[in-house]
Amino acid sequence: MQNFTFFKLFNFQSFFPKLIVFFVFACSYNQGKTQPKPEKTATVSIELVSGTDEILDNCTALFSDEYSVELGSEDIAKNTQINENIAIDHNGTILSTEGRPSLIVPDTLQLKVWQLNQESYKLRVTGTNFSAGSSAFVQDAFTNSEIPIDLSETEIYSFSVTADPASFAADRFSIRFETVAILPIVLSDIKAHSKDKGVQVEWTSATETNMDRYEVESSVNGVQFKNAATITASSNNATNESYTWFDAGTANGNNFYRVKAISKSGEAKYSAIVKVAVGKSGAGISVFPNPVHGQTLNIRLHKMEKGSYKVALYNLNGQKVFSGTITHAGGSAEQTIKVDEQNKTGVFNLKISNENAAFSERVLFQ
Repeated sequence: MQNFTFFKLFNFQSFFPKLIVFFVFACSYNQGKTQPKPEKTATVSIELVSGTDEILDNCTALFSDEYSVELGSEDIAKNTQINENIAIDHNGTILSTEGRPSLIVPDTLQLKVWQLNQESYKLRVTGTNFSAGSSAFVQDAFTNSEIPIDLSETEIYSFSVTADPASFAADRFSIRFETVAILPIVLSDIKAHSKDKGVQVEWTSATETNMDRYEVESSVNGVQFKNAATITASSNNATNESYTWFDAGTANGNNFYRVKAISKSGEAKYSAIVKVAVGKSGAGISVFPNPVHGQTLNIRLHKMEKGSYKVALYNLNGQKVFSGTITHAGGSAEQTIKVDEQNKTGVFNLKISNENAAFSERVLFQ
């Protein structure tokens, strides 16, 4: 028999003006003695993290054949904190830990966030014990974006709460699960360059087999992408095929692109991200690829003067987390910089400067 959690707050001030007495009654979801976590359990841990990397709150979803969709002893009710909160919304019941049946895709984990402030935050998502064919996406209803995450490691999704009331929405975030099989294709040589007041995107698919289409996705910040074009796969004869797409609707400034390859059975695979600066013909810098995997920054220096430059990396709170120097021979060239382990994940601002000029670029570490 299940016992459900009830929270009730009594204020006797109206009866006794000089006495305030609060009684809080609480009981946990329980079907008897709580059972230990089954050995074959896949887990997703979601931490709400401040812009200064302080863990504010967390919640966890457990997936096992021993759990059901009904509330049971494995489910733990969420106790609301005074400050920021995150929890799993189980059909209106708020949980800090939820036991769910073994993952059957597609599936969605609805989160609830509340009592946030107008500042920058991160969602730190860590998956364990998921099958190789499982994939997940953080869905942000405020930005109308969907970011793929790797269930075999820790991923960071940075976001901001603004003056817009929609950015405070409790149901802003969810995690969507689906199957993404290993496709018999290699997306290589993706390039993008300015052409005729737009951007030309080019890529090659090696050993193209059983492919249905390619979706070119564009972005102005390298984080939130939207579908810009769909191109049908041409041959499927296990040979190399080259594709191009022209973007005539570019934004002034940085334009980011990636290609999503989709098989005939619906599985998907993403290319690397490339960037083109539109309307900027002078000196500047760019990072490739962006997002960055690992701690190595590959930086393109474009039409910059010869000399020594300071390199600095700042988090979204403006704190310097890395500094160094590079020597540039002048003109256009590429430099490689290795940053510290602590700067591995999240969004940072890269600044390269000397006494005559300063250049900046936003970088996403994954």
